[in-house]
Amino acid sequence: MSQEQPKPYAIDTLIATVKAISDTPLVFFQRDGSFYATSPQGYGKISYNLSLVPQNPRNEEWRQELPEIIDSENVIMKKCEDRDRHANEKTEFKKGEKPYISALIFNRDSYGVVNLETMAATARSLGALPDDDNIRLLSHNRSYHSHKYGYGCDGADTWIGDARVMNRDRYFELMREKEDDFFEKLHQGDESVIEKAYRNSAVGFMNGRPLEIPDVMVITPNVMVTFPRLGELDHHEPNKVWTREMDLHEWPVYRGVHMSERSPFGIYCVVNKKLIEAKTLNGLDVGITQVMTYLSDDLAGVKKAMPHIESFLDRINYAHNQANNKRIEHIENYRAKRIVNVS
Repeated sequence: MSQEQPKPYAIDTLIATVKAISDTPLVFFQRDGSFYATSPQGYGKISYNLSLVPQNPRNEEWRQELPEIIDSENVIMKKCEDRDRHANEKTEFKKGEKPYISALIFNRDSYGVVNLETMAATARSLGALPDDDNIRLLSHNRSYHSHKYGYGCDGADTWIGDARVMNRDRYFELMREKEDDFFEKLHQGDESVIEKAYRNSAVGFMNGRPLEIPDVMVITPNVMVTFPRLGELDHHEPNKVWTREMDLHEWPVYRGVHMSERSPFGIYCVVNKKLIEAKTLNGLDVGITQVMTYLSDDLAGVKKAMPHIESFLDRINYAHNQANNKRIEHIENYRAKRIVNVS
């Protein structure tokens, strides 16, 4: 009897892709609602997460607690007052956890900037610590202030909100369970639920959706890969240039897909624009060689990960086609009749 093939998951596909474009071991963490796999060469993020907040801390009989809360541990032993300028430094953590959490906390005045530079620094900091087979999950609180109320300028303060630690393998198990839940809901075929999930991710982003597509982005200084939907770094400029310093914490925005389209999901690869400046032919040759080397290395990594990506796309497209079969066939029959009538 042949052994059943393991299901392809977005989180495993993300890790395989980042690993393929990296030449150092990856580090993993969850921060402010996204899971990250990162290295000094680039990073990837996925659009869903596990909860850090107990659902019902006072009455356990009223509501069953989330498995991620049961199977993780709060690492904040004592919180400092939010308004304290040194809240991050004064917060007390579970023994041994401070080096790991400190590598992930944003600076008080940083407003949570996420870019290739800060992610590479985080990868180096976490990578230098002992690997204890755990993953850290944390969130930040933010407070906006204005010069109208006595502050020197408009801005925001950022400090740690919640932080937990969990066995890394268990974290991956629970993330896969969330994906299985997505496919189960898709299989149930509630059109109103599916339609909301398929919309552009910038539409109604303040309101939670009962069904979230597991969107993935992997980005390096040279290449951005998104799947299963097209991700963009700007609402008005789809092929926007990015730099190592560009803040990406709210990006990308994923384009919507149509329920009536057969197999609408795919992989989308954007190559960053590169400036080559030279005064001599030799200088131009050197610049071209450098750019081509960087691009070929990253694209070769994406190609290496493509079997994983293709398996995941096959799974989500199959589930989509099954859930929306009547709608797809109706549109295809309508189009076929129009072609016959025109001819």
